[in-house]
Amino acid sequence: DGGDVAGATWHLELNGKPLPFSRGNSFYYLRRESFPQTTTTPPDSSRQDQQLSKNPSSLLIYKAFDTPESFIKNGSVVLAVLSTAASILQRFRTSSN
Repeated sequence: DGGDVAGATWHLELNGKPLPFSRGNSFYYLRRESFPQTTTTPPDSSRQDQQLSKNPSSLLIYKAFDTPESFIKNGSVVLAVLSTAASILQRFRTSSN
């Protein structure tokens, strides 16, 4: 769609140690939005705020989704099912010839 995208992989930690089953991926779709330029800058604003007011546009997240790590590790289960299915298909193939 011509927009900008961003992604991140993440995990949660407790006291510097990763927690089990706390990993995932996040994806964000961004679009540039323009805002009316303000003429006054509060005296306590930072230099970065002042620069943003000169270029009144920002990237906004308009769509996001997360894919957390699954609690069920199905790698060996899927492999066993595929192996069984291949074996059954091979028997049918052999018996039809």
